[in-house]
Amino acid sequence: MAENNITLPPSEASNDTSENSENKPSKDEKLQKRKERWETRKNNFKKHKKQKKEVKQEQKKKNSDDFFTKMRDELAPEEFEKLVEENKKKKEERIRSQRMKKENLINKLKQATENGITNDCNVCINVDCSFNDKMTNNEVISLAQQLGKCYAAYKRMENPFYMTFTSLQGELYNSLKKFEGFPEKWMMKLTDQHFTKEFEDKLKENKVIYLSADAENEITEFEKGHVYVIGGIIDRNRHKNLCNEIATKEYNIPTAKFPLDKHIDMKACSVLTTNQCVEIIADCIELKQTKPELTNFEIWGQALEKIIPKRKRKHQENQGEQVEDESAEQ
Repeated sequence: MAENNITLPPSEASNDTSENSENKPSKDEKLQKRKERWETRKNNFKKHKKQKKEVKQEQKKKNSDDFFTKMRDELAPEEFEKLVEENKKKKEERIRSQRMKKENLINKLKQATENGITNDCNVCINVDCSFNDKMTNNEVISLAQQLGKCYAAYKRMENPFYMTFTSLQGELYNSLKKFEGFPEKWMMKLTDQHFTKEFEDKLKENKVIYLSADAENEITEFEKGHVYVIGGIIDRNRHKNLCNEIATKEYNIPTAKFPLDKHIDMKACSVLTTNQCVEIIADCIELKQTKPELTNFEIWGQALEKIIPKRKRKHQENQGEQVEDESAEQ
């Protein structure tokens, strides 16, 4: 049986192609849809979190009501009134303690921001946000989410370092506006200046270090009066060795990497995100201040253990051997 091959006339074929191209969404429309999906997910997450909190509060209230109903039946009126009064005082003290703790943390953040690194009084952690042109719109939005996590980790610190975001502008800045309180209530330094301008004096003193996974030297601790720069970029491995080359060749500043290979199975480890870097540094600095008896190796081990998943870490026995080696060297 012969096949029937139907060929469209040139005019009809071209019309069909033009209709498909007209129906295809533009780049701006795709970006808008991605933003809408991200906004929907964020709102759904907030709604779920709020509902979960309400359920927990309702259960807590029910347990409290059941307890006092039972006590009212079992205790004499005078004893029950005494119990209620004691519970009220405990609740007021707990609220007062939480409020004081929050105010104390806020004051520390304000002081860290106001003092900066004058007189080498603190460590500075800076995120270099000058790579917007090397990321897609979707990657810029992802970086904004990571920067939000950076600030969340920073404001929980008992002894905060001096936190800065430099070259903060454009689509990245606009994406950060979705976070509550940004930029007015964020207690840290936000600037559109490049870090080489912001820390010009520290560059002259050779106290600026660019952190890069491609660096040759390993960092052991974070020194006061020094600026440690993290490259704020999500590139899906398109720009390998970018931060290391820019720092060494363009800015002529030293680079350093985390001692990951001493604690993590690098074959199973992916590149650290910007917020993971900040969280690890925050833990290292907090441990150094609260547990001075720990060695640098132990501090890095504990900090990485908290942030890096277990499946990516080396076995405990290997870490034990390295602790013994380090102790022998010291």
